[in-house]
Amino acid sequence: MAVEAFSWDRNHFDRLVHFAYGVCLTAVLRRKWLRSLEITLATSGLYELLEWAIALTLAPGVAEAYNGQQGDMWDAHADMALTALGALVTSQVSCVRRRSPVATTR
Repeated sequence: MAVEAFSWDRNHFDRLVHFAYGVCLTAVLRRKWLRSLEITLATSGLYELLEWAIALTLAPGVAEAYNGQQGDMWDAHADMALTALGALVTSQVSCVRRRSPVATTR
């Protein structure tokens, strides 16, 4: 019951990597939060399209192993959502850090 509802039967490393991609790319870009989110989502979407195109050219059994959907038809959507979440979290943390007063004692 809970295993199916929360997809605990799948390997979530892929989801972690997509979240980390959003975090890392946004931290490296250091732009306005909306521009960082746009760039992160655009590159994430391009990756998902490339992954889909490669999977189309492979045999069905090989494509499933390569694509890594693990039976989830919403895999690309979830991956992009986690990328966006990573970018938004990093943007918010960056914004809070920039606005907080820095105590300098010398």
